[in-house]
Amino acid sequence: MALGDPAGGMCLWIDLGRPVASAVSAHALRHGVRVEGGARFGVDPGTHEHRLRIPYTLPEDVYEPAAERLAAALDGAPGRYADPALPDWVA
Repeated sequence: MALGDPAGGMCLWIDLGRPVASAVSAHALRHGVRVEGGARFGVDPGTHEHRLRIPYTLPEDVYEPAAERLAAALDGAPGRYADPALPDWVA
């Protein structure tokens, strides 16, 4: 295992620092990336709303463009990547 590789599991949990994961995941979908907000995985409403769940089980070449699209969604960039012909990556 290389330095910085996750020790196990199939997903990374990204802490956004504030409870905006559901809004970010909806915005990311408009940029062609489907990620799930952490609240979807909590029992109580709002639990984990400050986290995104990012799996790393897809082929490596998927992650760079997905990261660029997710960054655009996080930055609130205009729909530069919003193209219905683009595939949605399930995270």
